[in-house]
Amino acid sequence: MQNRTIAIACSLLSILPTSLLSGQEFGQDSSANSEFARIRHAVVSLRDHVQIPAMQAGVLENLEMSDGTIVKEGVRVTKNQVLGKLDDRDAVARKRAADLDWKVAMGEGEKAMFAIAAAEKTVEVAFEEVKETRNVNTAAPGAIPATQVRRQILTHERSIIEVSVARQDKMAADTTALLREAQIEVAALNLDHHLIKSPIDGEVVQVYRKIGEWVSPGDPLLRIVNLRTLRVEGFLKINDYLRQEIAGQPVVVEIQLPGGRKASFESTISYVSPLVQASGDYRVVCEVKNKTADGSPNGFWVMLPGMDAELTIKVKPRQTARTP
Repeated sequence: MQNRTIAIACSLLSILPTSLLSGQEFGQDSSANSEFARIRHAVVSLRDHVQIPAMQAGVLENLEMSDGTIVKEGVRVTKNQVLGKLDDRDAVARKRAADLDWKVAMGEGEKAMFAIAAAEKTVEVAFEEVKETRNVNTAAPGAIPATQVRRQILTHERSIIEVSVARQDKMAADTTALLREAQIEVAALNLDHHLIKSPIDGEVVQVYRKIGEWVSPGDPLLRIVNLRTLRVEGFLKINDYLRQEIAGQPVVVEIQLPGGRKASFESTISYVSPLVQASGDYRVVCEVKNKTADGSPNGFWVMLPGMDAELTIKVKPRQTARTP
């Protein structure tokens, strides 16, 4: 009877999954605290992706690059490249008006400078007239009537005040010129907002609007994704590996290809989450430089978002990684 019980137990053990026998969790290697940590089911996702919004209200005039390439799904773009524009005739006119206002303000500043110079010369002449009159009356008292002397003194004092007024006019003209310059910047920014530019390197995967449609600020125009650098993330158990044993460590990323083939990429763990889930798992992330199937810049990318990946992380030795 005892032998039969032992035989039944051995049969049950033989049909149980190996992962249960070893305590292995889904997606993790059974050899915890070994030289390498393995995450068998990691997820590939996008690192950089963006929906380009309309910055101004207006009619979509074109979706075309400077070399004439029509912007559509599959077109690869570079950062800050112009991909099209909205109707900008009103913005162009406003920019021209702002330029002219600035030129007028600069002219007023030059005019104020000449006014200051003229007022200062008037002060010099008036001062000399008063001086000469006083010298004459000193030599021959009463030769020049007191009324004329007072008028000359008044002219001198008025010319001094006119210098101050001219200087105030120059300050006002300079301030106006700065204001007009700021208005030029606003007009230029408004004009630039009519251009559709890519904020990242990537590939157009969706076009939301057609030529001739009216768009409002914030309306999505294009979606661009960057497949050159991707994120791969998975989970490890805190009871198996300390965060400091994993952070910054080399990692090999493998993805499965059709026909049983595999493609591997080398990277480094760029982020280890400080948050541990109730299951005891914490998230680890690496960024992978993608490659094309034929090695050409415009070929088809090997790794794609949504793929399943396997991570093999070289674990830092416990004695150098442990917390003091």
